[in-house]
Amino acid sequence: MQWYREADGKSRAMARSYLDKGLFESFNRCCIKRLYASPAGLVIVPMQDIIGLGGSARMNVPSTVGGNWNWRMQSGALTAKRASFLRELSEKYFR
Repeated sequence: MQWYREADGKSRAMARSYLDKGLFESFNRCCIKRLYASPAGLVIVPMQDIIGLGGSARMNVPSTVGGNWNWRMQSGALTAKRASFLRELSEKYFR
């Protein structure tokens, strides 16, 4: 999400075009759908992306010492709606 927020307009437009993003669909949900639909044998989606958080929720900043791996999901962040979205994708794409 942080990349999308910081990207220039041309890059965001290209990403929306590639993802076939609907008008009212969030960018992170489109990315997650595209990942689940891929032919990859394994898909790993960080919880921060499922929830739709930005750079403040990063777990790790490469080439830094200290301050990494401190993020923790808040209780209740994985709502029934988000869980249902993941369940539907898992069933649809046999994951």
